[in-house]
Amino acid sequence: MIVVSKADGVRGAVPLALNLELNHARHGASARVELRERSGETTALLQVRGWLERIAVERLSRTLDDLAARGVRRLHLDCSRLHDIESRQVPALIEALARFERQSGRILVDGLSHHLLDLLRLAGCEGRLAPAPAESQDPPEPLRRTREWAS
Repeated sequence: MIVVSKADGVRGAVPLALNLELNHARHGASARVELRERSGETTALLQVRGWLERIAVERLSRTLDDLAARGVRRLHLDCSRLHDIESRQVPALIEALARFERQSGRILVDGLSHHLLDLLRLAGCEGRLAPAPAESQDPPEPLRRTREWAS
């Protein structure tokens, strides 16, 4: 784990950023967590990369639980660099997201490929995702892609 801190007052500064290795297996997976304070709420940007296999989903689940325990109220999950999810792990990932939502607040899932959306639907998780409402706050420009809300 590498902790990166930027100075306060710097435009676009991120108060805290963590790079996490989720899995060293065949394909590997990693994540980057950036915490930001906005209007008195802590928001986390969680960028996931690689292939999510069992151990990676378990570690990602623990990360989500830790974020909720630390008072994060909004989660922006960027999946634009996520290549694949082991199909047997999809329900566990969706349950971890639902647990975060029950404990903390809102989740915006961004950047899901058609392949990943199909995996979620095939795993029976289609009802757990809803299109982002029109009044939702848009993510920063580089992160705008297909968005769905976990619910």
